[in-house]
Amino acid sequence: MSIKYVCLSLIGKTELAKQIANYMHKDVKKGFVRMDMSEYQEKHEVAKFIGSPPGYVGHEQGGQLTKKLKQCPNAVVLFDEVEKAHPDVLTIMLQLFDEGRLTDGKGKTVECKDAIFVMTSNLASEVIADHGLQLRKEAQEVWAQRRQETDQDVLLTERITVSRQFKEKVVYPILKVR
Repeated sequence: MSIKYVCLSLIGKTELAKQIANYMHKDVKKGFVRMDMSEYQEKHEVAKFIGSPPGYVGHEQGGQLTKKLKQCPNAVVLFDEVEKAHPDVLTIMLQLFDEGRLTDGKGKTVECKDAIFVMTSNLASEVIADHGLQLRKEAQEVWAQRRQETDQDVLLTERITVSRQFKEKVVYPILKVR
């Protein structure tokens, strides 16, 4: 399953992912994987993500993501600020979401169909914030207009008061006749 949260900073996107992991796993350190995608902005960072191919430095270590998914195949994986990742890293993520598996640098398949992938982004946060401000402004205008209409209704009802003398001499005799 993959979820994408796009909203303002400091709303709690990361905390929500942590709470999902806390609900699903007793050991949150093992069941929650946070990948800061700003660390994967360069093309060569793909090797850090899934592991270096044979013959390269760090081949034995494996990738940061594949290593953790081998340890806990049903982990909650947070890809924080996914818009900052290099397109090659995003291509690997597409394979991950499409097929539910990854091939690490050693050529071994890592099954992760049971994992939950959460992506966060602040990409459109300014647009969302501006839209929210516009909605608030429109709501305030509607509220002010309704308040003005209500004030006018009160003024009208105050102007249309019927005197006690009129009620006693005209209205009540008419009502008694009927």
